[in-house]
Amino acid sequence: MKTCRDVIGMDFADRIRRCLVAGFFNNAAKLHHTGVYKTVRENYTLRIYMGSALMVIYNEVLQDSMRDITVIEPEWLYELAPHFYEFGTI
Repeated sequence: MKTCRDVIGMDFADRIRRCLVAGFFNNAAKLHHTGVYKTVRENYTLRIYMGSALMVIYNEVLQDSMRDITVIEPEWLYELAPHFYEFGTI
């Protein structure tokens, strides 16, 4: 498993987001064609209040709403948490 210290040589915003993925990899969700987000592993339905992105990580769930979210690149999940996500499952 990679740590934030392992993530170097990228622009500052990407480094911060990659660090968040390294810490919150189990909280990944992607935008479903119905307009809601689905958690990657458990397929739970979630939503956000405003904004939109293809894939996000989140800090907390309040009922069915994600809070404290950021956009991520899907491949970061495979790279930073290969023990949790199998290639081709996202």
